[in-house]
Amino acid sequence: MGIVKKYYKGLIVAVVLLMSFSIFVLKDTNEELFRKTVFIGQEQVEALIVYRDEDLKRGLSGREFLNDQEGMLFVFPYEDFHGIWMKNMLFPIDIIWIQNGRVVDLKRDARPDTYPYVFMPKEKASHVLEVSAGFVKGHDILIGMPVSF
Repeated sequence: MGIVKKYYKGLIVAVVLLMSFSIFVLKDTNEELFRKTVFIGQEQVEALIVYRDEDLKRGLSGREFLNDQEGMLFVFPYEDFHGIWMKNMLFPIDIIWIQNGRVVDLKRDARPDTYPYVFMPKEKASHVLEVSAGFVKGHDILIGMPVSF
């Protein structure tokens, strides 16, 4: 009976460790699976795609930085005037609203200290791309530019 108990204890410990490791690995893998290259005019951004409600609300909150050619693409279930806030943001960003493969509005240099203000587009959009502050100006991104992903 003692050998069986030791066997089950060992098995339970192994399963718990495997599950913990799997959750950690799958979390990182999921982020990699949902990255996509977004093309804006002649520029490109490697974007993390978010579409789940909790991810759409969280956005880049809590992240420490974003490299120049990186971003986050919000995929909303419908087109609307999707507002963006700077809750728990640690760095400024540029916000690009996208509809039907075109930039429909821009907000340059949205700063963390603007929270709880909500930045709203002038037109409805189904996607929003957040990039590091200065990207829009530095790459001459304009309303009307084509966007593909």
